[in-house]
Amino acid sequence: MDVDAAAAQVYGAPLDEFVISRDTLAHQATDRDTAARIRGLRKPTVAAWLVNQLARRYPDQLGTLPELGAEMRAATASRDGRRLRELSAEGRTLVGELTRHARRLADEAGQAASTSAIESLETTLHTAMAHPEAAQVVLAGRLTKPLGHAGFGSADALGRTDPAPARQLAHRSAARPPGDTTVDGPDLAAAREAAQALIEQRVGDHDAAVREVAAARAALSSQRDALDQAIRELDDAESQVQRLQRELAAAQGRATKAQDMRNAAQAAAERAERDVAVAEDELDEASAALTEARAAAAAAASPPPAQPPRGA
Repeated sequence: MDVDAAAAQVYGAPLDEFVISRDTLAHQATDRDTAARIRGLRKPTVAAWLVNQLARRYPDQLGTLPELGAEMRAATASRDGRRLRELSAEGRTLVGELTRHARRLADEAGQAASTSAIESLETTLHTAMAHPEAAQVVLAGRLTKPLGHAGFGSADALGRTDPAPARQLAHRSAARPPGDTTVDGPDLAAAREAAQALIEQRVGDHDAAVREVAAARAALSSQRDALDQAIRELDDAESQVQRLQRELAAAQGRATKAQDMRNAAQAAAERAERDVAVAEDELDEASAALTEARAAAAAAASPPPAQPPRGA
């Protein structure tokens, strides 16, 4: 049982079984140095344990984080704001999906996951997306502590159980025989310190970029709020225009109806005027006939003139 095989096994085990699993594997080691190194593997926090489970259960989705990060850096370098917004949205969606997977894995294992643990998990995922070396550590599935924007914590928090990469940066105090890959305590500490310094130097540059992105996101959020307000005002204006159009159509209908009524009234008035004129003519004729009738009646009522006697 070597250190890598032991680490792969214990960091994939349920969190409450970590210590007993680690100690059992250390007891099975073939030499005292390997046993000591296995026994030195640190128990992960809840957030780090969840990241390790994601690395085992959802490696493809987790592996998309550094790919998105590389595309975002390219979009930033080319000042392609539209593409950067698209990639940022994809990144948020991916982190959200992975967080939901982690919650489900915790439920399945009966492992409590506090709000702060979930927040640390999300921070670790965002850091893996933004920083290539952090992504490599996350994908290895051997974290003991969550990663943060301000730094990756101790060398142990990086989950490095194989000190070979750090050895390349450390100073060896003595020559070793060919094929000897063991590292003594001082060399291992120096290698970890060298790796820590290199990582934090790179992360410092990343932190500045993170702050700039945060400021850009804040400005974008403000612009989105203004745009949302403008859209709401436009919707209100369109509603008012539609209401005014309905009122105008109704008013036009009433005006048309009133005009029809006016035309009908005018036609009725003209007919009434013609009827009055006819009535007046008929009245004049009736009046003349009455006068004639009265004259005839008067003439008929008058006695005839006296006749002189005959023979007079």
